[in-house]
Amino acid sequence: MIGEILNFISAPQVVLFCIVLSVASIVFFLLRKRDKAGVKYGSSYDLAGAKLRARNMTLGLLCAVIVTIVSMGFVLANSSSDSVSAGDCKNKDPNRRDTMIVVDISGSMIDVRGVNFQLARSVLLRTLGASPEENMGLAFFSTAAFAPIALTNCHEVFVTLMHENLYQSDIFKDFVGGTDGSAGVNVATKLLEQSDARIKRIVFIGDLEDNDRVLFARTLKQAQQNGIQEIELIGINVLTGVYQHFESYGLDVTLVASEVDAKKIGPLPRDLNKIEEASFSSQLAEEQLVIGRIVLGIVIGIIILNLYTRRPFTLRRKK
Repeated sequence: MIGEILNFISAPQVVLFCIVLSVASIVFFLLRKRDKAGVKYGSSYDLAGAKLRARNMTLGLLCAVIVTIVSMGFVLANSSSDSVSAGDCKNKDPNRRDTMIVVDISGSMIDVRGVNFQLARSVLLRTLGASPEENMGLAFFSTAAFAPIALTNCHEVFVTLMHENLYQSDIFKDFVGGTDGSAGVNVATKLLEQSDARIKRIVFIGDLEDNDRVLFARTLKQAQQNGIQEIELIGINVLTGVYQHFESYGLDVTLVASEVDAKKIGPLPRDLNKIEEASFSSQLAEEQLVIGRIVLGIVIGIIILNLYTRRPFTLRRKK
């Protein structure tokens, strides 16, 4: 909530609005007709004091406008040069490894009150944490498959797709009827075929149950023949006969039955607790945000004070 508010008041449009409002206020008061303004005075000292207050108020407003313009310059310069773009979110090293993570979201896996969902979430996050600079994408599957995240090394976007509320939504409830691991592997393979990375990898996370286990294993082998050098199967609470089936095809299976097993995959991503503010902190440096907040507060305060102290009044002498 705080991040959203700060994002709003630090936006270039808001700063520009404050500038326009400040300038309009100055022009309005400078162009007011003299017969609509005056001051109640008892001596020349009162007049001098009113003149000084008016001058200081105008100077303060002018200074606030100038500082606001500088602040807007910080915002615009930063948003044009340091904002995150699609190119910034990709590791372009020709010797890199690109990874597609394929996650089973069938009914047996996304019972959010059960162990499988929690372990799958932990495994996904630890896969990200093990290779923080690696381009990774994400594909979901049940009876069909889709890839909500293309290859990227801005891993913050993954976390939003692993919250319980998402899987309890109607769109996911209608999507979890069966299990077709081949569909997930095929989607991941097609995305990796578009990559120019030297090494391509698929990390499959699920309980390895499938409507057609033989077809699934053959699809994995076909992916290897299509240029996917590394395929890692991470089995969540897999039955003995199930993982032995895949091992008979020469496929390695990493078994995960507890959080202790999940920790062996890698650490949790750094700054995981700051994910909710990622979009906010990536737009502006902290120093610029402080300047922007102070300046906006000063501008708003001076405008309000100016409107109050320079309202129309009459000129009459005290008796």
